[in-house]
Amino acid sequence: LLRHAARTTGRTAYWSTSLALERGVLARAGVPTSGLRLYDGSGLSRANRMPVVTLAAVIRVLRADPVAGPVVFAPGALPIAGVSGTLIDRFHTPQHRCAIGRVQAKTGTLGDAVALAGVARGVDGRDRVFVFLVNGVVSLRSTRLAVDTLATTTVGCRLG
Repeated sequence: LLRHAARTTGRTAYWSTSLALERGVLARAGVPTSGLRLYDGSGLSRANRMPVVTLAAVIRVLRADPVAGPVVFAPGALPIAGVSGTLIDRFHTPQHRCAIGRVQAKTGTLGDAVALAGVARGVDGRDRVFVFLVNGVVSLRSTRLAVDTLATTTVGCRLG
């Protein structure tokens, strides 16, 4: 998709030109890119590095965009805690149940990394953008539970 985006702007479909386009889009949107390392557009290369502050800013920019926001955050577009997608089987423990339906987020899992990034609808009605990333994971299960706990507290649920 990234190389296709480059082509639609008249650039060649090389990684170098595609990544330059991406950096330009981020800069124009005011997204901080300090520490951002882009190797390719797959999102799977271990050479890629995206600081959580960069990803949180991207989420905020997308939410504020009158065209992209309603598409990216439409019901069903992102997994919903305990309801759909990669979050359907999560948030069902007693301490996490309060967050069911209140967290809309993208998951990310590699053998030694767990991420959760999105928006939590607080018990006070306010939306909160969050990004949690854990590297050097030993246990995927316990790390996912810990990340779910962080998202639950972002919602404002009391942990029992």
